[in-house]
Amino acid sequence: MSGEQTSRSVTPEPTLDAVLRTTLKRAINFSRYSREQIADELTVRLHRKISPATVDAWTAGTKEAWHLPADAVPVLCEILQDDGLQRQLLSPKLRDDLKLGESISRSESLLEKGLTQLRRLKTADSRHLISKDQKA
Repeated sequence: MSGEQTSRSVTPEPTLDAVLRTTLKRAINFSRYSREQIADELTVRLHRKISPATVDAWTAGTKEAWHLPADAVPVLCEILQDDGLQRQLLSPKLRDDLKLGESISRSESLLEKGLTQLRRLKTADSRHLISKDQKA
């Protein structure tokens, strides 16, 4: 390789602040609540005034001075019925562990459904055999 340096265009990772803003904005957009309703519910649950403008500031990339308070995260997740904000705050290892736990839970649920169906089939088959024997 020659002494020339190759320049690679590397896209920087978005900051946690940018990821949280995007995640909150997406959750709000998919929610059934208006920003006004969200602000009202936050005011009640956090025991301090939260305005719709404040909620907007938490989602705006241009409002770098406005950060989402930590105590608002779990409350927002409950209101919006979306745990995306909390997931983003987890370390990559904890996120992976959570995904693994969820996949195990889904697998157990699928296995239980399969066993239930198998038991029903066995019961139906047994009934069919008994009725065949009685006719003979």
